[in-house]
Amino acid sequence: MAPVDAAGPSWLGAGRACGGRPSQQDDLVCLADEATQSRLLVLADGMGGDGAGELASAGVIAVAQRLWREGRWRELPGALFLEQLCQDAHLELRRRGEGLVDAAPHATVVALLLKRRTAYWAHVGDSRLYRFTRDRLLGCTEDHSAVQVRVRRGELTADEAGRAADQHQLLRGLGGPMQPRVDHGCAPGRRSRCAATASGSSCPRRSWPPSPRDAICTLRWARRWRWC
Repeated sequence: MAPVDAAGPSWLGAGRACGGRPSQQDDLVCLADEATQSRLLVLADGMGGDGAGELASAGVIAVAQRLWREGRWRELPGALFLEQLCQDAHLELRRRGEGLVDAAPHATVVALLLKRRTAYWAHVGDSRLYRFTRDRLLGCTEDHSAVQVRVRRGELTADEAGRAADQHQLLRGLGGPMQPRVDHGCAPGRRSRCAATASGSSCPRRSWPPSPRDAICTLRWARRWRWC
């Protein structure tokens, strides 16, 4: 994974890899308001064929930047702001898909908002947020995927899920015909690290629940990020 060559605050680190794809289809942004010590991290992983993946991830990031500029994060509770971000991004992808013949922009998304010493996060699909304190994994978002359903039913172990042929078959995403259902979480602010990963970005095979290999692999990058 190559580091992103972009200016940013010292607490931010990022890296990107194609993950076996012919082109880069994920995108990310980190926005900050130093006056209130508020932060917004958004990671989108696009898909859809014929360039639609890049179009989709860029659309999600464009919506995040617009809502941040408009100051919606100041006015709304954290969870409601992230819900609006995901729903507005979904509508933007639908708009971008109008007129396309052989492609349809879709994306997964994970977003983290730090506001008033509370961390809020939201996700749709299999882009993940890992939370660490020191070298201990506190938690991870749960993938919206077919293989995760099989794990929950006891049909697969976590290790088997990481090798399953259908591990990237998604049950939720942005840009489809149905309004997306967004999962939310929050936790009091504390000195911890968070790492957001797109499917296949930091670890080619990921399992749920996160295996020790997943956690170690992601922690190598999470050591570069300190959010709260």
